[in-house]
Amino acid sequence: MSEVDGFQHILPIHFNRFAHSVAATRPIDKASYDEHIEKMANDAVTASSTGNNPVIPTLDQIKDIYDKVYYD
Repeated sequence: MSEVDGFQHILPIHFNRFAHSVAATRPIDKASYDEHIEKMANDAVTASSTGNNPVIPTLDQIKDIYDKVYYD
């Protein structure tokens, strides 16, 4: 087993804990999410670090990612 394989089982646990801690302190209601999704996605697409990724996502792909995080 590689070192990376050893982390596969614990990463979801830590991400889940983080998500719950953030949600508990800063809930985002649907109206606020809908109001800000376009700006959040535009900011992500135009951020200087986005160009450093091996694959540069489109605006729609960024919005899909945000939707998956928000609704799942």
